Amino acid sequence: MKRFLLCFCILWSACSQVAEKNTKQASEQTEPSPEKLEPSSQNETQATSFQQLLSNVSSQKLPYTDSTNFDNFNKEDYLTKEQMRLLQLHKIYPEMDKEGFTLKAVLSYRLDLSVEYTTLVVIVFKGDHEMESQLINYDTQEQLIDHLTISYDEIAEGWSRKESLVGKEKITVTDILWMEEKQVEITEYLLDTKGNINPVKS
Repeated sequence: MKRFLLCFCILWSACSQVAEKNTKQASEQTEPSPEKLEPSSQNETQATSFQQLLSNVSSQKLPYTDSTNFDNFNKEDYLTKEQMRLLQLHKIYPEMDKEGFTLKAVLSYRLDLSVEYTTLVVIVFKGDHEMESQLINYDTQEQLIDHLTISYDEIAEGWSRKESLVGKEKITVTDILWMEEKQVEITEYLLDTKGNINPVKS
């Protein structure tokens, strides 16, 4: 009888340990890891902010001519520094955070060039006498792919200006320089399927 009770106790103890181990493993498998959820939450917040900027900007039909200059542009709804960094303007203008450097920007419009990437045009004021339009392509993860200056104007000397014709697959940039005679230089760029902007070799 004693042997029977001893065997029963040993068997019961072993079964309890196995059950406890299985319960612990099941709990570890079903319980979500906070470390895995945190990046997803951060990306979702960033995407919402980027999408909010997109929802507030109008889309222009193609082909579109950008000849933005001091005479025809008077918007003053400037982006905040946080919004400028969200659009990754610091990658185009690394000097924007330097002391004494004045940079202001306005989100002007968007272009529907492709479903594979997003195209925004940002007007940038470098001080009080220079302004330019930056066409910027972003991938589906909202990361900057490529950019191109498609318009430029300056009122310090008033000698140079840039304007562009933007199409679905090609951008034609016209640089104008007023010296003794008006000088015009035309450069063409092709857009590939990934959003890269490549100059056409002459």
